[in-house]
Amino acid sequence: MATKRKIRNSNCSLCPLWESAANICLMGKGPTDSKLMVILEAPSHRADDGGDYITGHAGKVFLEMIKEAGIPEPFISHAVRCKPPEGESPSSSEIKACKDYLTKEINQVKPEFILTLGAGALKSMSKGKITELHGNLIDTTVGDHSLKLYPTFHPAIALRDPTKLGPLRQDIERLGKLMRGEKVGVTEIHWGVIRTMSQWNSFIEEFRASPVVSVDTETTGLDRNTEGFEINSVQVGLESGRNFAIPFMVRDSPWTKKYQRIFLEELIEAAEDKVVVFQNGKFDNLNLRKKYDMWFKNGFDTMLAHHLLDENSPHGLDSMAMTFLDAPNWDIDLNTKLGLGDLEKFYKYSCYDVYYTLQLYKIFRAKLLKHPGLRRLFYKLVMPIAQMFEDIEIEGLYVDMERLLEVQEKLTEQSKNTQEKLNGVAKINWNSPKQIGKLFFEDLGMPVLERTPGGDPSTAESTLLCLEHPVAKLLMEYRGIEKNLSTYLLGWQGLRSKLNKKTGEREIVQDDERFIYDSRLYLSTKIHGTTTGRFASRLHQVPRDALIRSIITAPDGWTFVVADYSQVELRMVAHVSGDNRMKMVFQTGGDIHSSTASGVLGKPENELTKEERKMAKAVNFGYVFGMWWKKFKIYAKNNYQVDVTDKEAESHRTRFFETYSALPKWHSRMKRTVQLYGQVESLSGRIRHLPGVNSSDKSVQQEAERQSINAPIQGFASGDLKAMAMLEIHNTLPRNLVKIKAEVHDSILFEIKDEYLEEAIPQIKSIMENPSLFKDFKINFSIPLVADVEVGRWGEGKKWQGK
Repeated sequence: MATKRKIRNSNCSLCPLWESAANICLMGKGPTDSKLMVILEAPSHRADDGGDYITGHAGKVFLEMIKEAGIPEPFISHAVRCKPPEGESPSSSEIKACKDYLTKEINQVKPEFILTLGAGALKSMSKGKITELHGNLIDTTVGDHSLKLYPTFHPAIALRDPTKLGPLRQDIERLGKLMRGEKVGVTEIHWGVIRTMSQWNSFIEEFRASPVVSVDTETTGLDRNTEGFEINSVQVGLESGRNFAIPFMVRDSPWTKKYQRIFLEELIEAAEDKVVVFQNGKFDNLNLRKKYDMWFKNGFDTMLAHHLLDENSPHGLDSMAMTFLDAPNWDIDLNTKLGLGDLEKFYKYSCYDVYYTLQLYKIFRAKLLKHPGLRRLFYKLVMPIAQMFEDIEIEGLYVDMERLLEVQEKLTEQSKNTQEKLNGVAKINWNSPKQIGKLFFEDLGMPVLERTPGGDPSTAESTLLCLEHPVAKLLMEYRGIEKNLSTYLLGWQGLRSKLNKKTGEREIVQDDERFIYDSRLYLSTKIHGTTTGRFASRLHQVPRDALIRSIITAPDGWTFVVADYSQVELRMVAHVSGDNRMKMVFQTGGDIHSSTASGVLGKPENELTKEERKMAKAVNFGYVFGMWWKKFKIYAKNNYQVDVTDKEAESHRTRFFETYSALPKWHSRMKRTVQLYGQVESLSGRIRHLPGVNSSDKSVQQEAERQSINAPIQGFASGDLKAMAMLEIHNTLPRNLVKIKAEVHDSILFEIKDEYLEEAIPQIKSIMENPSLFKDFKINFSIPLVADVEVGRWGEGKKWQGK
């Protein structure tokens, strides 16, 4: 449990941030004339006693990397000058408190380069995520001294999480080259701007001769549905290494909309027999569809290819180009990137994008060719699904505005009533964790179950669930209502509300950019959104509350339909584990939750209560992947509102694995596989790389072992299986009568023309229960898949019974 930090006065001449016996504020060590200054987060215990600043195995690894990179001895210091208690990380305010001393030290040493190790050290020098900035050289000024900032991972973190070890080593090697003034990657490319018809005619001939091309768009923003959104330019990279920008709506463009359309038509027609390469092509094609109703066929997406090859690493173009091509940082400021600054820099930057996209294509294609399983998955499923989502997302989801306003009014009233009840307990700001904490843990004497990283008592949802007090439950209810109002209702209707200071009433402001006033909600699905292969979308976060979900429906003449895979993860487990009892339940059409309750409680299925079956549902989804009983108690409470004692949780776990005796053997088999190979594979051939199994941290090892069991099931059941079904439905059923609108977890959402409903649903069920791509992937499923279909508003649909 975290200790409460206190700032207090002492004899320390600097700024003591923690209570400690020594209270020594440390300054840096090393040659003060060094070109490199290394900044760590905070001193270790050894450093606090006057010893070495970089210690232990992590320090040894780092110093070896520095030496191998040819970097002279650096000057080493810390973002925070005092030793944190119990190995805790300093907070932002604590880093800020020591910033003046760090600034003075930098201005004394005057290094040319600063290397920050870890997120905390980076925070002392710059904003941004270390996963995005590591290995990038950033021009900055500290006080009166100009220098180059270079962030990377802390070696201790890299040893605990081996996915960071390779990037750390590469970053250090790169830093050595930069410090010696060596060229890093390709610094100059051929680029040009198409400003005349003569230049266009010459370019289009080169384009036609290139078997592979890369395409990119530069836009005025990230949301194509906002008012004023425009495509500033289109960039094309050719296999010859020549790259061109075609001005569209950027301010110096010589081309009218008429010529822009002519150019696009000619490019798209000429690209029909080529491999068109994109980096996140869904974004670019949706832009082109929105503004010109034309688009390229995305033949190879470097972002998606890299996600398949290495799901653990960043998939941004700059990060990949730096990793695989040793590329320099070619980024420009946002103003210029939007076409508002220096246009020559804008065009050059955009041409670098298509150049590196095409170079990455060559690398990733070669890697896929060496791996038949991933190659098949990429070309038969991933790329076709990316093209399918373009068709889905261009139309959006239909929102019933009348229902939305009704629900908003109802929840606003509920919020007022709930807040009045809370105000009856205490007149505090119920949105302030600090004030709530004082009320709960000081005034009302509730037990402190958990603390925040800063040491304050936690008032998070997981904590409130465990506090047996009516005020805690009332606060959870209030937070839930406010979350639904702000995130879904006001967000979905494209309106934001604020309180009128005089009346206390909500006023509506029309400025939310996610909604266009055509009753359509436009949300993007990330095909590369998870490490397991499942998709990611804001729609996944929508609560199961029918009041909220029912706002999404179908327009007149159409019916909203949800087709959901029934207990698909448990069916997958039965298949891959080979457990006879579990297989028999599914093969005979039994109820897996009743079977589990019967086995765990030792009662016949016909004597089980509703609550006992509910408990079994928590047991199934909790223990099937090997959860320990202590964590299960919290899981059952948070997810199923099921309370179990320690003795019950232990007993349920034991009886569960006695009931399904093949599961522990399957778990052991998967753990041995990941320990031997560092990865596991799903039925579709998707690989989950788990280098953490070789971590020096036992907890990281155990998490990798748990993921070896979980990831192949979730990645296939909620990812590739659903994708196979969606793709076949999209390509088989008439799109003017059946429209896939989205996917959520194990479900596919549709709009179906009323007159085609009875004909479409059996076809949808048939495809979902036996996708034709099973043959291509050589999947012989031993358990019947079942798709349940509900007809009607989302969350309120009635189960389809057929004619």
